[in-house]
Amino acid sequence: MPTTLRTFLALLLLLSVQPSAHAGWFSSLFRSSTPESRDRQLEKALNTHKQEYFDAIHPVGTAKSIKLNSTTSNPPYLDVRMTIFWEGPITKDGYTKVAFRFDSEVGRITELKVEDTNGLTKEDVGFAAGAIIGKLLNGN
Repeated sequence: MPTTLRTFLALLLLLSVQPSAHAGWFSSLFRSSTPESRDRQLEKALNTHKQEYFDAIHPVGTAKSIKLNSTTSNPPYLDVRMTIFWEGPITKDGYTKVAFRFDSEVGRITELKVEDTNGLTKEDVGFAAGAIIGKLLNGN
């Protein structure tokens, strides 16, 4: 699957489940006194909602924690790299590296990229299902 399509589908999934309440705490991060304070607040908030972020990307499993890898603030944008640690029915030591951009002017995550994972994503499952249906319809 082309990378741009993968990115679009992953972004669509995350935006469809992103709670509107997240906009408030993301926007408040721009007012933090120091980058270190902002990052502590962000990591705490991400971990509070870790299962929601995991569910937006993966079909099944339990989010264990989120580690904030880096942030870059260039208002109105906050670029974030994080790793979600999780456990699934097959993969017990799962991880997913994610990069996203929050735009404080629109109060939404506007870009998302799954950089690496050792598990299946919802996108992978959907692509495989589409390929199987396509073969069935073509009589292959």
